[in-house]
Amino acid sequence: MNIRPFDASERDCQAVLAIKWLVWPEYRRTIAEFRAMDAAWDRNCFRRQLVAEVDGQVVGFGSCYQAYWVERPGTYGVWIDVHPNWRRRGIGGALYAALLDLLAPHRPRKLITETREDQHGALHFLRRHEFRQTMRHPESWLAVQAFDPTPFARALAKVQAAGIDLCDLPALQARDPDWQRNWWALNVLLAQDVPAPEPTNPPSFEDFSQHMSSPGFLPEGCWFALAGDDYVGLTWMNAFPSDPRLLETALTGVVRSYRRLGIATALKVHAIDFARRHGAERIVTRNEENNPMYELNLKLGFRPGPAQFEYEKDLSAP
Repeated sequence: MNIRPFDASERDCQAVLAIKWLVWPEYRRTIAEFRAMDAAWDRNCFRRQLVAEVDGQVVGFGSCYQAYWVERPGTYGVWIDVHPNWRRRGIGGALYAALLDLLAPHRPRKLITETREDQHGALHFLRRHEFRQTMRHPESWLAVQAFDPTPFARALAKVQAAGIDLCDLPALQARDPDWQRNWWALNVLLAQDVPAPEPTNPPSFEDFSQHMSSPGFLPEGCWFALAGDDYVGLTWMNAFPSDPRLLETALTGVVRSYRRLGIATALKVHAIDFARRHGAERIVTRNEENNPMYELNLKLGFRPGPAQFEYEKDLSAP
């Protein structure tokens, strides 16, 4: 087995994506998406990527990176995928050891990673290497074409009666010339209420704006709630270019002073209606298990799927 740096060539990208498609078949990224995510990485923040080869065949991929979004410094992420046909041969362990060697000069205080509860090999690997679970995020899935908006008509009427306007991003762009910065400010505010193992740093305006050029950006899938000129809520969906039948909700939220008015419900109903007209068959999202948004998704007809687990390993203790 040979472990070497990932070189971002067409060959390496194809090989790594082939592994990810096997490990995560629900989320098939295209090479364009893969490269866009790579290009969006802040070059001022540490990141290294490795591949494991056997007889010239790429059979594993690993990365380690500075978790710049975590407020307290010293947190680094690790991620490893191994081809299902090459597991239980020490490849994951060898990649992990190589990643630790790359991280050692940075003196990390904590490692973080995640996996899903149906990835039994990954769960065993993390327990064996003394990672502990910190959060649980159930996935939930909606069959779009079967969605019935009728039970939520009262919520939509309540929002309208409160003088709240709902519009998608194209309509917002025509209405507000400073929409991008106002969206960013709303996103920063709402992110404060997203459950996390420890406090996080908000994205810069520049980093946030980069999302608008990603292959999965879907303007009509972004819906906003406005009280006059004030941005008070949003729901935001991304597309999967490799699978036009699937959409993903990235964030839904309402500022605290405007909650209990049905705004989140109304935003989601509008977004689901767009998804139906767009021809999507499924919407997937994830929420921390105690987040009220998870309960709202279930009321809307989302069905629970496997949960995503967040893990950490404390390296500061002796």
